[in-house]
Amino acid sequence: MDRPYELNFNKERRSAWYLKRKKKNDAEYIIVNFAQGKGKNMGCVVFELETADGKRFCSVPNGIYDYRKDLYRQAVKDFPGKFMGKLAKVLIDDISKDGVPLRGRIVQIGRDYNFD
Repeated sequence: MDRPYELNFNKERRSAWYLKRKKKNDAEYIIVNFAQGKGKNMGCVVFELETADGKRFCSVPNGIYDYRKDLYRQAVKDFPGKFMGKLAKVLIDDISKDGVPLRGRIVQIGRDYNFD
């Protein structure tokens, strides 16, 4: 082809060819506590996580309500044995000025954190 690929694109209108991608990052944080959700999340687990510099924030696991309710029941029975000190992989949309993740969702609860 002699000329570059041309796309019928008009900035004033929506285009079926235009794809907007948002950056997503993931990081691992230590689970330090849990709580019960509020409103429609009543009975579902909300984990409190801690950053490397000691700042705490809350995040919910990805999944349907039944799964999150089951995690809450497990946490009530044995939080220190099942979740305390474990690393949670969090999918992050953005990070605040303070370095705390915003709109984070837990996608994996992983291995134990070694405090030694």
